[in-house]
Amino acid sequence: MRLFDYKGEAAIELMADLFDPAMAILGKPEVKKAFQDSSVPLLGKAKAMMKYASHETLEIMAMIDGTPVEEFKPTIPEIMKRLLDMLSNPEFMSLFTSQGQNTEGDTSGSATESTEA
Repeated sequence: MRLFDYKGEAAIELMADLFDPAMAILGKPEVKKAFQDSSVPLLGKAKAMMKYASHETLEIMAMIDGTPVEEFKPTIPEIMKRLLDMLSNPEFMSLFTSQGQNTEGDTSGSATESTEA
């Protein structure tokens, strides 16, 4: 199955299952850096996922396929096709690039700092 074949409750359940491996992938500093850098092309993002989060990447592909990860044995062309399909889709990428993430260091001050004059 493809990611966008899921509809309704099945789609919600799949998305809930995808959050853990997606968060683990972004927990890898090298992957996080690749996703935050707009100059890194899709293949660079795919490379970072495969190199630094191979198990989690395979886990996501297996979940989408509906196959237990232990039984999921994609070929190299299948891996590349699936990964590029996922990374080129804005809805899927929103899992990895939340609007709430700000790691560029732009802050407005200490959370405990007084704003009174």
